[in-house]
Amino acid sequence: MGHDSRAHPLIGVVGVLALPRDATETIKRVALGASLATLAATIGMCLDFDRGGARFQFTQSYDWIKAFGAHYAVGVDASRWC
Repeated sequence: MGHDSRAHPLIGVVGVLALPRDATETIKRVALGASLATLAATIGMCLDFDRGGARFQFTQSYDWIKAFGAHYAVGVDASRWC
Protein backbone atom coordinates (compact mmCIF):
# COMPACT_ATOMS: atom_id res chain seq x y z
CA MET A 1 0.00 0.00 0.00
CA GLY A 2 1.40 3.41 -0.95
CA HIS A 3 1.58 5.96 1.81
CA ASP A 4 2.48 9.13 0.00
CA SER A 5 -0.32 11.29 1.39
CA ARG A 6 1.35 14.53 0.30
CA ALA A 7 -0.66 14.50 -2.93
CA HIS A 8 -4.08 14.54 -1.24
CA PRO A 9 -3.92 18.12 0.13
CA LEU A 10 -2.28 19.34 -3.07
CA ILE A 11 -5.06 17.82 -5.20
CA GLY A 12 -7.59 19.42 -2.85
CA VAL A 13 -6.00 22.86 -3.24
CA VAL A 14 -5.93 22.55 -7.02
CA GLY A 15 -9.56 21.41 -6.97
CA VAL A 16 -10.63 24.33 -4.79
CA LEU A 17 -8.70 26.87 -6.88
CA ALA A 18 -10.30 25.55 -10.06
CA LEU A 19 -13.79 26.28 -8.76
CA PRO A 20 -15.61 29.63 -8.99
CA ARG A 21 -15.56 31.63 -5.75
CA ASP A 22 -19.32 31.56 -5.40
CA ALA A 23 -19.43 27.73 -5.40
CA THR A 24 -19.01 27.67 -1.63
CA GLU A 25 -20.77 24.35 -1.01
CA THR A 26 -18.73 22.59 -3.69
CA ILE A 27 -15.53 24.13 -2.32
CA LYS A 28 -16.39 22.79 1.14
CA ARG A 29 -17.05 19.31 -0.28
CA VAL A 30 -13.77 19.25 -2.20
CA ALA A 31 -11.86 20.41 0.91
CA LEU A 32 -13.61 17.80 3.06
CA GLY A 33 -12.86 15.07 0.51
CA ALA A 34 -9.17 15.96 0.43
CA SER A 35 -9.06 16.03 4.24
CA LEU A 36 -10.74 12.64 4.53
CA ALA A 37 -8.38 11.14 1.93
CA THR A 38 -5.41 12.45 3.90
CA LEU A 39 -6.88 11.03 7.12
CA ALA A 40 -7.40 7.63 5.48
CA ALA A 41 -3.79 7.58 4.24
CA THR A 42 -2.58 8.53 7.72
CA ILE A 43 -4.60 5.73 9.33
CA GLY A 44 -3.18 3.33 6.74
CA MET A 45 0.36 4.39 7.68
CA CYS A 46 -0.41 3.83 11.34
CA LEU A 47 -1.78 0.36 10.64
CA ASP A 48 1.31 -0.54 8.57
CA PHE A 49 3.78 0.82 11.14
CA ASP A 50 6.00 -2.02 12.37
CA ARG A 51 6.42 -1.48 16.11
CA GLY A 52 9.28 -3.98 16.14
CA GLY A 53 11.02 -2.38 13.16
CA ALA A 54 13.23 0.64 12.74
CA ARG A 55 12.42 3.70 14.84
CA PHE A 56 11.88 5.87 11.76
CA GLN A 57 9.77 4.35 9.01
CA PHE A 58 8.27 5.59 5.72
CA THR A 59 11.42 7.66 5.27
CA GLN A 60 12.35 9.83 2.32
CA SER A 61 15.65 11.59 1.74
CA TYR A 62 16.58 13.93 -1.10
CA ASP A 63 19.61 16.05 -1.95
CA TRP A 64 18.54 19.67 -1.83
CA ILE A 65 21.53 21.98 -2.36
CA LYS A 66 24.48 19.76 -3.19
CA ALA A 67 26.96 22.64 -3.17
CA PHE A 68 26.25 23.19 0.53
CA GLY A 69 25.74 19.53 1.41
CA ALA A 70 22.13 20.26 2.34
CA HIS A 71 19.48 17.58 2.03
CA TYR A 72 15.86 17.04 2.97
CA ALA A 73 14.92 14.02 5.04
CA VAL A 74 11.64 13.06 6.69
CA GLY A 75 10.36 9.96 8.39
CA VAL A 76 7.64 8.80 10.75
CA ASP A 77 8.40 8.10 14.40
CA ALA A 78 5.02 6.80 15.50
CA SER A 79 6.33 4.41 18.11
CA ARG A 80 4.27 6.11 20.82
CA TRP A 81 1.12 6.57 18.75
CA CYS A 82 0.61 3.40 16.70
